[in-house]
This record gives sequence, structure tokens and C-alpha cells, in this order.
Amino acid sequence: MAQLEKMLPGALKDVEYKLLCQAITEANEWINEGKVSTGYRCLLEGLERAREFAESGEPWAEDLAASYRDALFQVSYLYPRSRRVPMTRIH
Repeated sequence: MAQLEKMLPGALKDVEYKLLCQAITEANEWINEGKVSTGYRCLLEGLERAREFAESGEPWAEDLAASYRDALFQVSYLYPRSRRVPMTRIH
């Protein structure tokens, strides 16, 4: 993230929103391959990054985080728990 911090504020915002679009595209690809958890994690990683930017004071980061949350909610809605494969417990 050190390189990103050196960017102009508007450029950083643009990069992060492009990464949001890329994350949504990649998540959809994973989900279409039947890897719902992988797609969800892809979006979750973006949400965590957006939250870090929000905590560091970036004014646009809350909106970015909200966009990631919306995408995560959509995945949860389309693929409810009852349709997911249960995890097996390792003893």
C-alpha cells in the first residue's frame, strides 16, 4: 500500500474503484465456476482494504466499502446458506 499512498488522492480513488469493478468481475467468474466461497472472499478482501482506507481518513472510502458490502450482500442473497456446501470438521 506504500506505493498507493504516494499517488494523488483522486488517482488513488480511481484505482480503488477500478479494483472494485475487477473484484466483482472475478467474484462472478468464481461463482459461475461453482466456487462461491472463493468469490465471496475476493469481495471480502476488497472490503477490508476499503475499511483500512476509511480508517486512515480517506473521505471516499466509506462509499467504496458500502459498494463492497452491497456486492457481498448480493452474493449472500443469491447463494443462501442452504445451498452452500457444509464445511467438514477436522477432528
